[in-house]
Amino acid sequence: MMNRMKKTEYLLREIGEIDDRLLHEAVCYKPVRRSSYKWGMLAACLALIFVLSVAGPLMRALSNVSGENVSDAVPEVYTSLDELLLDSEDRFFEVSDPEALSYTGSASLVWKDSESGRLYQLYLSDYQFSRLKSEMGKGDEVGESSPKLSCQVWVLDGEGNVRSPYLKDNTGNVGCDIFDYEAEILPTEALIRCISEMLS
Repeated sequence: MMNRMKKTEYLLREIGEIDDRLLHEAVCYKPVRRSSYKWGMLAACLALIFVLSVAGPLMRALSNVSGENVSDAVPEVYTSLDELLLDSEDRFFEVSDPEALSYTGSASLVWKDSESGRLYQLYLSDYQFSRLKSEMGKGDEVGESSPKLSCQVWVLDGEGNVRSPYLKDNTGNVGCDIFDYEAEILPTEALIRCISEMLS
């Protein structure tokens, strides 16, 4: 019990020695409201305005691709290489000198419209060329009678080697210039899809 009395006496004595000015400040203390809440709300509003100003036009652009709905803008799946190339004529440039095609130093995809006789070319990146090359020479054999092709197609490596996806992959089917041929095989869906992706 004595211990408790001493502690209380000590506490009262110490409190008594506290400066009155400090006691007055403690009694009159009002917490300062920080303005960070206001600034946080302002930043959030500005961020929302920015997102809406960027996202709005982007969403409108996506929903109106070339005047079509997004669902209508899904790339068409082609089953025929002829059909794909004829529909994509505007993505190629017309070739005026077919003799200058083979040794350009760049790989390219070349095709000829059988009806008009016009030649078209599209330069390929190394990646595109290797993808096409990996799909060449595959496909179902056409059998006894070769189908009439709307397009003749060649893949050129730019160093003088010319192959066609309509021919089996053997040395007899490699030329130095583009050449006429009758189809031995039909290109695979994977090759058609690969070319379609290059053109999209």
